Amino acid sequence: MVCRTGLGRQEISITTESPTLYLNLKGRAECGEYYLNGREIPFVVRKPGSLVFLPAGSTWEGWDTGESTASYLSIHYDNSFVEKLNEEFSSYLGLSLMPKLCFEHEVIQQAARCIANEVSYKCVTSSLIAESYATAIILEIFRY
Repeated sequence: MVCRTGLGRQEISITTESPTLYLNLKGRAECGEYYLNGREIPFVVRKPGSLVFLPAGSTWEGWDTGESTASYLSIHYDNSFVEKLNEEFSSYLGLSLMPKLCFEHEVIQQAARCIANEVSYKCVTSSLIAESYATAIILEIFRY
């Protein structure tokens, strides 16, 4: 989890080595300019609860402005784990991973919030529970 304060204009430059999901926990981005894999895409207000998913090798660049305090949860997936799921389930679900910026999906949002809670508990079972939620999230992303 990352918490930031004193934000004004925020520059974004993310290139993912592995599939990555971001859950905006706090703070709104009100205006900006986004580029996904070098192509400009329409700006969408990024509000608390919104999600960003970037498959491995994706680039998200640009800038935005909004509230001065923000926090987000970043969930990174092992490439071989995601490839294994894709191989196991693609014939059933027609799976593909596409980048998605500033979207909402109730199941994914709730599972990501549960991971955020597990991170703060630091219980002996927290990592296993968080991994279970993370698996459910990536399968939902494949279906979405």
